[in-house]
Amino acid sequence: MPEIRDLRVVLDCEGWGPKTIQARLSDMLDQTREEMVGLADARLGATAFKYKASIGQPQVQILGPGLIRGTLSLGGEGVDAGDAALAGMLEEGHAPYDLRPGLLPGRDGKAKRSADGHMYRSIPFQHSAGKGGRGRPAMGSQLTRHGLRPEQTAFRGNLKEAAARQLGTFIRGEAKMLAPTRTSPDENTKTKWGGRLDAGLAQILRPRHVTDIFAGMVRAEKVYERATQEQFMTFRTISDNPGTHRYDTKTQRPGMHPAGAVNVMGNTMERNWMHPGFAPRRIFQDGAEYLASILNAGDAFGELPTVEKPDG
Repeated sequence: MPEIRDLRVVLDCEGWGPKTIQARLSDMLDQTREEMVGLADARLGATAFKYKASIGQPQVQILGPGLIRGTLSLGGEGVDAGDAALAGMLEEGHAPYDLRPGLLPGRDGKAKRSADGHMYRSIPFQHSAGKGGRGRPAMGSQLTRHGLRPEQTAFRGNLKEAAARQLGTFIRGEAKMLAPTRTSPDENTKTKWGGRLDAGLAQILRPRHVTDIFAGMVRAEKVYERATQEQFMTFRTISDNPGTHRYDTKTQRPGMHPAGAVNVMGNTMERNWMHPGFAPRRIFQDGAEYLASILNAGDAFGELPTVEKPDG
């Protein structure tokens, strides 16, 4: 289970009307939540919407005569477990990690097996036809350094933003002309594959990559009764076969066969299907300090309130 982080405010409000205190505390917790949402937008990229979804709604409880508690949680009740786990990693930071154990066999357990017994499956990636968002990068944006996360060093190209937008417009135009790949709910979600983009329309981002990130893109359509939904997708295969590991830099140890070349630095971050990890964003922690600054201003509840640090 993901760790839940709570920000608790306990107020000794003797002499104050409970409804007044409740209203003021609720308002300040709402302000704090808005501050956290703003920090998430400022500090995070595609992961911002999942972090924000993990911030619970403020809760205010009367504990007894003259005593009220307000709570704001990250990853609490009603939050998707996957979103909560990601929010925790973003908050505290996380070391680089191999994506294979999490994606194989996957939540649905439907990974296929090769003749030699290794698991593999196709992983979909969505690309936005607009400005991007909700985990879908705008086409071309992946080749710039704009929005590069602190833990990333060489995960994007070096195109200037104007050139990246121009490339994105070209890729989008080519993709929109593809024969559609259609999935219809009326046909038990059976997919009829259409056209795919050729490789070579953009630069390869990493030496370990076999092709560019737009190669094989499809224009996927889901046909509903009143509308047709369009998405632009690419697919890449992940496997637990060590023979599929590829590195950005390689060398040969004495006596090693060329096919067994390994990463020269021994840095697993140069291996394919490795997540770069997360630098700590401290959004929830800074939210707690923001709330403390409001409470300690001296004009909200006098000198009575105290703020507890977030758990975890």
